Amino acid sequence: MAPQKIKYLLEERGRYYYQRKVPKALVHALKITRWHMPVGDNFETATDRIKELKREHDAMLAKVKADPTHLVTLRREGEARVQAEEQAKAAPLQAFFEGVRSGEIDCYPARAELAFQDVLDAEAGPLWSRAPDILHDLQEARKPSIEISIHNNRKKEAGPITREEYDAAIAPYLTVAPPEFLEKWRNVLVGAEHGFTVTEIAPIADDEYSDRISELLANGFGGAPAPTDEDERLEFDMLKMKLERLAARFAPSPDKLSNVFERFLAFHDIKTEKKYRRVFKQFVRFAGDIPISQVTAPMLRDYRNKLLNDKNPKSGKPISVASVKAVFTPLKSLFRFALEEEIIDANPTAAVTFPKDSRPVSEYKHLAYEPNEVVNILAAIDHFWLSPFPYLDDNRRIAIRHIVRALAFTAARPIELMSLSKEDATDTAINIRRTKTKSSWRYIPVHPEIADFPAFVRGGGIECLITNNQDLVEPVRHNFMRLLRELMDKPILEPRKTLYSFRGTFQDAMRRAGAPLEVRQAILGHTQGGAIKHYNSGPEFELMQGWVNRTDPRL
Repeated sequence: MAPQKIKYLLEERGRYYYQRKVPKALVHALKITRWHMPVGDNFETATDRIKELKREHDAMLAKVKADPTHLVTLRREGEARVQAEEQAKAAPLQAFFEGVRSGEIDCYPARAELAFQDVLDAEAGPLWSRAPDILHDLQEARKPSIEISIHNNRKKEAGPITREEYDAAIAPYLTVAPPEFLEKWRNVLVGAEHGFTVTEIAPIADDEYSDRISELLANGFGGAPAPTDEDERLEFDMLKMKLERLAARFAPSPDKLSNVFERFLAFHDIKTEKKYRRVFKQFVRFAGDIPISQVTAPMLRDYRNKLLNDKNPKSGKPISVASVKAVFTPLKSLFRFALEEEIIDANPTAAVTFPKDSRPVSEYKHLAYEPNEVVNILAAIDHFWLSPFPYLDDNRRIAIRHIVRALAFTAARPIELMSLSKEDATDTAINIRRTKTKSSWRYIPVHPEIADFPAFVRGGGIECLITNNQDLVEPVRHNFMRLLRELMDKPILEPRKTLYSFRGTFQDAMRRAGAPLEVRQAILGHTQGGAIKHYNSGPEFELMQGWVNRTDPRL
């Protein structure tokens, strides 16, 4: 037996399985009601695999929630999987019949079955002749519909299904399904003692409609020879022309917003890709996944006004101008890329302006910690993370403590430390290479208080904090903010004091220690303005090392 209860873990006869119910909204798309996957016969290995599958399926559910059109992709994949499984099952029988047809296998019943099938195929006619019926079915699939299924999960005490219960269940779908369909199921279900489920099936999208027409063209008009009869040939050519026009009309534009956005991400190395995707999906929900050339300046101004009028879901207050500008930053980059690639003729974001943010800078910038607060924070992380801590294994709590202490004594950005590779740390310096801009690449001297940090990095200590989440800092941020706001004896509740505040804290400490501006800029990764920056390589490393050693954020 498993030594502890693991969600979605099922043990059967000494083997472990990942078992999870598929949400009703996805059953029709995935063609399954539950995930049931073997994960091995070793408990530890099975647990790791279950965590991977859970993350994978959670990501799928989140993607469907954020982008309902993703259901179409899942449905196509489900249909392809079912078709492949059916073909695999039928392969032995198909091989047998091919042997009978070629004469290698002598089986009278099989020859009779083949002859009967040949008659049916001849009566049905070639695939191209059935194209009108297939096209009609595809056009019906472009309309919303429902599916009613029967199950045995109904409680006995509920009794037979009543007319009122059935009518209440189908009430939301009266305009979706034809009356005769609903009446047929009413006759079947009312009075029955089993349960039933009503699932709304989304209509197929334009790109799926175009794909299926293209498949019909390839299978019915591509490989098969055209008919020789004059009337049939005329009908053949007319049907082919109609299908070709429909396929072209509904084919997805290569310059749809989603397609251009993926090309933009592939072309640029975006450090904050997760944020870009979140902002992009939000805009597509507003504008639709239209060709990028159809996005106009008035449309973008309407989107700006909508955001300015929205309320923050947490505080209930209007969204700040700075936040709206931050939303437009990825959009401006996307349209600038489209213009440079000659996908569009003009950049519509250039005509979008924003009102002046009336808040003083002090209201939204990160605040530095006071020296006594740094003392309390460092004492707290030692108290809580130098010994076993609930919900954190030993490697993770030690790693989080190392990162927080390094932030306190380097002025580095959190993402810069979380992006370090083993070769980026020596006993004397930390090589910051993965940062916002190349101009911020720099060497930070190792402060005596974190002399053990380079060995931690070279030993791969950061790796235990890396998850599938693209926000590398999240594990450190989450645990640090919980300690800061809840666990410390004197919690720090000022919302502008966060994990990022260590950057300003160390900079202030360097200023108090008397470090020159040039040294402070070099440590922070701030470049010097003007043409002189091309000729000035910055202060010597030994000079920076001396000032770092004399700096203490606790004083």
